[in-house]
Amino acid sequence: MIKIPQPAIAVNSLNAPGQAYSMWSRYDVGESFDPSYIMNRILSMIATAPEGRIRALVLNCHGFTNIRGEYGYGIELGTGIDILNVGCFKILSGKIDLIVITACGTSRISASSTSGGDGDGHYFTSTIARLTRAKVVACTEMQVHDPSGIPPYHIDEFEGLVTVYNENGQLVNQIRHPSTYYLENLVESGMHYN
Repeated sequence: MIKIPQPAIAVNSLNAPGQAYSMWSRYDVGESFDPSYIMNRILSMIATAPEGRIRALVLNCHGFTNIRGEYGYGIELGTGIDILNVGCFKILSGKIDLIVITACGTSRISASSTSGGDGDGHYFTSTIARLTRAKVVACTEMQVHDPSGIPPYHIDEFEGLVTVYNENGQLVNQIRHPSTYYLENLVESGMHYN
C-alpha cells in the first residue's frame, strides 16, 4: 500500500474496479459527468481545504484503450478525458502538489500512437503536469486492486513501470515494480483490474 499525503481528494469513477479510495475528501463520479463539471467540482472541494489547496489528488478510474487494447489514450473519468479535452485540468493550476492516477496504462506510449497526440500517454500525462503545475505519477501497465481492502489515506501498490513528471511536465523518474499480474491470473485470483 502507498500512503497518500493529506489533505487529499480521492476522485473515484463509479465503474472503477475494487473499492473506492477514501482520503480527506472524496468525490464519486458518474459516467455522465463531463470533464469541466468534474474539474469545477474538484476546485470547489479544494477551496474548503486548509490554505485553499491540497497535497494530493487521486484519480481512480479505468484507462482508455484503442481497438487493439493498447493503453495511453486517456482516462475513463466521467465521459472521459483524453488528449482532445485534457485542457480541463488548467482550472486546478497551483492548487495541488501531487496527482496520482491509478488507471491502467495512462502514461503508456502505444504502438499506434501519434507523437504528441492520440495514444501518446507520455504526452497526455506530461500535459496534466504542466497544466496543473503539479507532480504527476502514473503507470504504463495494467493495474490491479487488492480485494482484501485498502484503509483510508492509502492506495494499492503500482504494477509495472511507473512514471513521475515534475510541474513542468518533464519526466523526472521511472520506477519499475513487478509486472506479475496478467489477465488470465486475475480471473483465477479474484483480483480486479483498471
